[in-house]
Amino acid sequence: MGTAGTELECFQALQRQEQLAASHRINGLWEEVQKQKELEQALHRRYGDLVAELERIQQLIINYRALAIQQEEMAAKNRTLELAEAATKQAAMLNSEPSELVTSDEHGNSMPFGSSDKKVLEQQMDVDSENVNSALATDTSLINGRDDKVNQMKDEGKLPVIDVDLTDSE
Repeated sequence: MGTAGTELECFQALQRQEQLAASHRINGLWEEVQKQKELEQALHRRYGDLVAELERIQQLIINYRALAIQQEEMAAKNRTLELAEAATKQAAMLNSEPSELVTSDEHGNSMPFGSSDKKVLEQQMDVDSENVNSALATDTSLINGRDDKVNQMKDEGKLPVIDVDLTDSE
């Protein structure tokens, strides 16, 4: 019985040691779990910040693209207006009929213009007028195509609405 008592004492001592060790391991694991939770929260905050930054940058890109499209449209409209003004000025020069005009050909060479050359100049004006009308039609179709794309992007909420007054205030 002496051995049985010694064994009992040894097992009881081991049981106390295991209880203390188990408690210590549980506390260690609990601390690790808390640290992991804090790390996950920090990473989730960082991820949320990065997603918000990405969305902000994408919105900036969309806004800059829309602005570039609007600037291209304004440039196309200005080109169209310049072509129309040039055609109007050229037509006004034809109607004024001075005694002798100096005209230039497509290479920039100047030559006197008399009444006999009027028919040639009128034909040249017709060709120039057709070129202007063709350019106007091309610019208008380009602008209309862009307008459709811009309007679609505005409808989807991807573009800010920017109103630009292109009318001449003179």
